[in-house]
Amino acid sequence: MPETPKHEWAKIVAVLLFAIGLVFFGFMALSGYAWSILDVPQFSLLLILLTILLAVTAGAVGTYSFVSFSQTRETRSLMLMLMGINIILWSFLFLVTHPSSMDWSIIFSSRARNRTLGMAFVSIIVPPLLLSSFTGGAKLTRSSSIFLVVWGVIITPFISLWFFLSPDPVFLMTYPEDG
Repeated sequence: MPETPKHEWAKIVAVLLFAIGLVFFGFMALSGYAWSILDVPQFSLLLILLTILLAVTAGAVGTYSFVSFSQTRETRSLMLMLMGINIILWSFLFLVTHPSSMDWSIIFSSRARNRTLGMAFVSIIVPPLLLSSFTGGAKLTRSSSIFLVVWGVIITPFISLWFFLSPDPVFLMTYPEDG
């Protein structure tokens, strides 16, 4: 079946956006601008803005996926809805634990806790990817729905909150003297 012009246009836009991003990041790396050190207040402000942007984007994906799931009952929609909700929670926990948040998050701000929480992001993304449901409109089966709901509603938020509230980092990524 021949592709419609709409799909051709979307492919062209995707390739152009990728090329623009590649050129932008290449320019930033080669010009040295990407390696300039920001002051802690500047970095903290940018991190707050990026966290809000990530949460809003994840909320939009979650909301769209909720509407799509209520209409189509596809595995992909349920998976994206739960991932969006978990990324909202994770992004704010990551912000609170980041070392640049030391001024206002005295109790939770720690480099080791932040790195450990970064590992929680893997638990949000990888298991749904293993279901391989991004590629099509696979209908939801009972076993995949139970797995996704248990993973996305119970296990993933529990892991994120456990990594956040643990007095010591759950994983030690590097030794403190290594940076």
